[in-house]
Amino acid sequence: MWNKFKAVLNIAQNKNSGSPIHKGLIPAVKFTAKEISTSGDIEIEVHNINVDQRISEDIEIPFFKIITKLLESISKQSKIDEIIIRFVEKENHLHVFIESKTQGKQDENELLPENELTELKNQVESINGNITFEPATENGITLDLNISL
Repeated sequence: MWNKFKAVLNIAQNKNSGSPIHKGLIPAVKFTAKEISTSGDIEIEVHNINVDQRISEDIEIPFFKIITKLLESISKQSKIDEIIIRFVEKENHLHVFIESKTQGKQDENELLPENELTELKNQVESINGNITFEPATENGITLDLNISL
């Protein structure tokens, strides 16, 4: 499955090298979400709210891998019905909000096993990013992955 994602990301990068995020990273995440959705019983939506800046390839590839890993891990949970991903540009930062919809409240320790959570935080920090977890207003949890543009 990873090979398919990598191929789509490579096509987007080759076609749009140094392209705006909405022409490379976001289409690759949409493809990934579609592949995960069709292989399981989970609905994944991807929305570009206002992103049009460019992202360096040194950040784009690891960031895509982080998002992919998160989607794969989250989608394996049986109590998650839906995932909504929103790309938002705010104050020269790219925020990727990943919201899981579940049958009840959820915290970061329920979302991912501790070793995966630690690895995820380390990967985000390695590209000078930040990750925060916020309980959803209803059921589930929201992750905010953000990096400087």
